[in-house]
Amino acid sequence: MSEEIKKEHGERVHHRNSPSTLDPTEACPGYKPESGTTNAAAEKGTELHEVCDGASSAHLNDDELRQVNRCLEYVDAIVKGYQQLFPGAGVMLITKITENEGNVDF
Repeated sequence: MSEEIKKEHGERVHHRNSPSTLDPTEACPGYKPESGTTNAAAEKGTELHEVCDGASSAHLNDDELRQVNRCLEYVDAIVKGYQQLFPGAGVMLITKITENEGNVDF
């Protein structure tokens, strides 16, 4: 597993244009979010992102678990397509999370 994935979410390198800034930036290209501010939706998104990266899913409700699994299915489809184009390439596959566990296959 890469060292970047092992880091806590706040310690990782993030793209300068996060998804939560796309709408305001489209409305006003000069938009700059306040540093250190957050909201409930952003916190939930970070929490679900952490579960996608392997954190425990024990605290998620059914809808949140479905959302995480949809993301993982999407990533899995991309990886499988990559593997078809480049057989034998060392790509990490992340499979569905069920109940309290997730699986990582190499």
